[in-house]
Amino acid sequence: MAQLEIDFLQRVDLHPNLLTYFHQESDQNFIYLAIEKCEGDLECFLQLMNLPDDADWEDLNKLQNLANIFKNCRDLLTSQKFMRSIIKQILEGVKYLHDNNIVHRDIKPNNILIDKLMRIKLSDMGLSKQLDAEMDSYHTEAVKGSVGWQPSEVILNECDYKFKNTHKT
Repeated sequence: MAQLEIDFLQRVDLHPNLLTYFHQESDQNFIYLAIEKCEGDLECFLQLMNLPDDADWEDLNKLQNLANIFKNCRDLLTSQKFMRSIIKQILEGVKYLHDNNIVHRDIKPNNILIDKLMRIKLSDMGLSKQLDAEMDSYHTEAVKGSVGWQPSEVILNECDYKFKNTHKT
């Protein structure tokens, strides 16, 4: 599976919203990847957003790298414009994957990284699938992805799921 993830990273690493792959080394036990450094993930960002105003930003352990970026611009943590930018970057990364017939299959806050320039990077291509040219979607009977972040049609095991309009007109 590691080699498959590396193959996907090599194919898509030129997009600004996908994690950049540089090099790999391996020994008999592990494959080591040299990839772009990011400061945290979307889950850490959400934790920073929910910190009380009087929180000590100098002692945040796991959040520290990301906190160092935002401590002088805390207003961005609640800025609607910045939130829209995050969503736009996520969608641009997903669109690039889809334009290249790749389905990520594991998008969740831990796989959405933030670099030191506050750019969003999609990561963890380990469950990704390359679609054949004639395919427009991918279905598997096996449960994939992270529990709690799976689409409802997977959780409900609906093989022939069809979009259901839930909006009242």
